[in-house]
Amino acid sequence: MSESGGKLYASESSEIFVLGSVENQQIVLKIKASELVSLELDRFEFLSSASSNAALWSPSISSAKLPRSLFDHMTTEATFFRRGDNWYILSLHMLDRYFQLCQTTELGLNWTCRNIAEVERRWQTPQLISYAGKAHPGLLGASCSSHDDELRIVVSFVTNTIRDMGLLFTPEYRETYTPKFMVVSA
Repeated sequence: MSESGGKLYASESSEIFVLGSVENQQIVLKIKASELVSLELDRFEFLSSASSNAALWSPSISSAKLPRSLFDHMTTEATFFRRGDNWYILSLHMLDRYFQLCQTTELGLNWTCRNIAEVERRWQTPQLISYAGKAHPGLLGASCSSHDDELRIVVSFVTNTIRDMGLLFTPEYRETYTPKFMVVSA
């Protein structure tokens, strides 16, 4: 991976990871970026929770078996990143008010998850929903670091109304449909 202007770009040999589950088994798929771009999907390798050796990558699963989401259907987005020796996934489940952070030291199937931060109270009203939680590990590099087992990271989320769109034009809700940013510690 290379960085240019704050954006990360995968080289042709970079590996891309997909998390999911198939037939009630958790899986991690990996493929080279060049193979994904050229739609060589039969080149996926995978780890499965049914595997006896969690460090052993296997040839692709049958193309008839499509992975489904690792998270419940209320997770609209999640951010997958690495900091130090740990892999992380940050998410905000729609209609929830807590950011969830999952982490592992070895990219595989054993993730530990916990709630790390709450959406600001001002955005927790019956008229609004919060969703699209994201981690921004490239923003504020000094704030996005691990110190003494504490991870500091910039996160964002969006709110919207599910009731009356006119609410968006009232003074107290004029910032509803704009990204909100927070620095959180985990």
